[in-house]
Amino acid sequence: MKVYEIGIDDKVNWEWRVILPKKEDSRLCVIQSLDNDKPINIEGEDRIKMFLISEQSQIKERKEKPFCSDMIYWTNDITLNADSALNGCVISKKLKEYILSFNLPQSYFYPLEITHSETKQVNYDYFLFQAITPINTLTDYSKSYYEYSRRRSNDILQTKYGVFQHYQEYSQEKKRLRRQEGVNLNISRRALIKDFDIVWQVINYIRIKETVAKKIENKDFIGLKISDYKNFEVLYPDGNNL
Repeated sequence: MKVYEIGIDDKVNWEWRVILPKKEDSRLCVIQSLDNDKPINIEGEDRIKMFLISEQSQIKERKEKPFCSDMIYWTNDITLNADSALNGCVISKKLKEYILSFNLPQSYFYPLEITHSETKQVNYDYFLFQAITPINTLTDYSKSYYEYSRRRSNDILQTKYGVFQHYQEYSQEKKRLRRQEGVNLNISRRALIKDFDIVWQVINYIRIKETVAKKIENKDFIGLKISDYKNFEVLYPDGNNL
């Protein structure tokens, strides 16, 4: 089954970004938790505090209204002493409610308090979405397909099935082939141990099953782009791979 990804449509939704101040990150250990696939420890009615900034410095040239899109790009900014994680997406309440209808892996929706850095307007309608999808742990290496190709030309040499038993074995051989033989080794069809609608999440992107992508394309979300995540195909344990 092909995989698609929900991302931000930068043709209509690029001007506004959110940042996480280091002070707030230190208070809640947000980035450390996300990068290590651990829940963020938020108690009671606490919220993660972020700031909205504009990439378009010329106010007269701005075309997008703040707090209108269903996903906001989480960026880092050294000049503002702000960093970002490897995982996590800032989504609207509307997108959150739709995602809740998915067959989800272990997931969390953390309430946000986003302050417009210029007007000081505060918005409470967004969430930081964390789907814990450690793709290497969820892969069944004994039932996956592997593609060997020339490092320089990308010419495919061969495809094999079930060559490895676990990630460490695959990773070591991948490094050896690249270093010693000039050969790239990649998983061409990845067998997964569990069948979730969300296959994999990284920062600002939610990678989903093809069947889910077809449904979400018909929804009237603002500022989202559904695209084919090329060269990534998954196989499920129940045989539902069409």
